Amino acid sequence: MNRETVLQVQEIAINEVRGIKSIITTIRRPGGGGFGDGGSSISITLDMNMPEADSSQQAQNRLRSFFGDFSNVEFSFGRGFFGNFGGSDIDLALRIHDIPQGLETATEIKELLEERIPELLEVSIDMTEGLPQVEVVIDRGRAYNMGLSVNTIAREISAAMNGVTATTLRYEGSEYSVVLELRKEDRARIPDLGRVFVASNTGNLVPVSNFASFERGLGPVSISRENQARIIHITGTLTNSGMVFEIENRIREIMDTEYILPDGLSISYEGQSAEINETTRTFITIIILAILLVFGTMAGVYESFKDPFINLFTIPLMLIGVVAIYAIIGQAISMFTMIGLLMLVGIVVNNGIILVDYTNLLVGRGVPIRQACIQAGESRLRPVLMTTLTTVLGLVPLAFFPGPSSAFIQPIGLTVTGGLISSTFITLFFIPVLYSLFNEGRSKQKEKKTILQKIIVEESQVEIPQTEEPQIKEAT
Repeated sequence: MNRETVLQVQEIAINEVRGIKSIITTIRRPGGGGFGDGGSSISITLDMNMPEADSSQQAQNRLRSFFGDFSNVEFSFGRGFFGNFGGSDIDLALRIHDIPQGLETATEIKELLEERIPELLEVSIDMTEGLPQVEVVIDRGRAYNMGLSVNTIAREISAAMNGVTATTLRYEGSEYSVVLELRKEDRARIPDLGRVFVASNTGNLVPVSNFASFERGLGPVSISRENQARIIHITGTLTNSGMVFEIENRIREIMDTEYILPDGLSISYEGQSAEINETTRTFITIIILAILLVFGTMAGVYESFKDPFINLFTIPLMLIGVVAIYAIIGQAISMFTMIGLLMLVGIVVNNGIILVDYTNLLVGRGVPIRQACIQAGESRLRPVLMTTLTTVLGLVPLAFFPGPSSAFIQPIGLTVTGGLISSTFITLFFIPVLYSLFNEGRSKQKEKKTILQKIIVEESQVEIPQTEEPQIKEAT
């Protein structure tokens, strides 16, 4: 790819995608070489800021229609940091030991996916052959018999081809590295490698040609490693990102029934589905910890383990509003929805705390349970509605009228708004009923205990008449 092709791709993006506010073109070439018609491949990245007009899916569909105009060019789409979850829709990670075998297997899997999964577009492999290389094949047995080790051989070849810093020269306050290397004409051809001498453990100098052979080939532009294992990623973009789990299940079925991996190779399914599952598990753990912290705080304030449970029952009620508002708006649940749910855990219990605390106050003054629940609901209706209304009105611009810079965090506003509205109105009816059910038994036991104490007190206050001592008269 030359500079004219890069500029042509950029011009197409500017003309075809509506609403582009800015576009940044990044051009990379392995080895830092300049531009030209030949040489190694060039990688270009177009970062487009589209606050309005076309969505990312519409922009991709517009650009795909021009992909056929460029030969020997491979296109793929990616998401920015604030996308749904980032990364590729589909990502098959192939862990390998032998690079040629791994590239061959990855190519076969890529062709199979392109043939069987028409919804998967821009299937690509992140490792490509393109750089010419010479491989030094060492006969290890012969080298060991000559008293040579692989490390010694590699060190001598590297020093001969790349040079080695022998010392540092200090002159007039400046330092200069003294590099020893073969002359350029002595290291320009493959036979020159065979004339490199390696010192054995006995002190003899042995030419490389005595124990090694040389093979020409193409080496990968880059080699990726994860957890100290070589890895090749086979990625693709879906026409509809909502089909991630369905397409991944189809790929698993195809790989299990129609393709056999060579020995020593393994494959794992990453991409958007794995990120969604991992993010969901993380947020569930965080939400559970948040609930435990809220429960502990309320238990300390109430000095009871029963009343905090009444407030915690309001947390599931928030899901009704969250699901309803997303269904009405027609927006997909994203990572920021989880952040909104985490915020709601600490917000929705506030109204319940107001009701339960005032009800406890009335019960402590001797008001019957049911009457206390009714009075607390009537008395605290206005402050509960006021606190909810002020919070919801403050979130309305973010939830329903997001600007270019706040569109990504709109799900937080939607989640908090929907969850707070549903939990508030249901709490006004649900909390008093639940409080009555939880505490009626305790009230009856308290009444029985009070009656029993009164009976005991009354019995202790009854006067028992004393009998007069009999008088005995002596007979006269």
